[in-house]
Amino acid sequence: FAEHGIDVKGLSLNLGQMLARKDSVVKQNNDGILFLLKKNKIAFFHGRGSFVKAEGGAYEIKMAGAAEETL
Repeated sequence: FAEHGIDVKGLSLNLGQMLARKDSVVKQNNDGILFLLKKNKIAFFHGRGSFVKAEGGAYEIKMAGAAEETL
C-alpha cells in the first residue's frame, strides 16, 4: 500500500502522497478519455454548458465564456 500513501508500520497515513497518487490516477483517466474521444473523432467541448432546443430540431449549445454554437 506504500504507493497509495499508507504505511502499515505503526499505521500512518501520508496524506500528501495519497493526494499526489489520486491526482495522477485522475490525470491518467482524463488523458485516456480524451484520447478515445479524439481517436473516434468525437467533438469535445471543455467547460460548463447547457443544451437549448433550437428551431428545426437543432440544438444550441450555450457555454459560459464561449460563443454560442448551433448543432
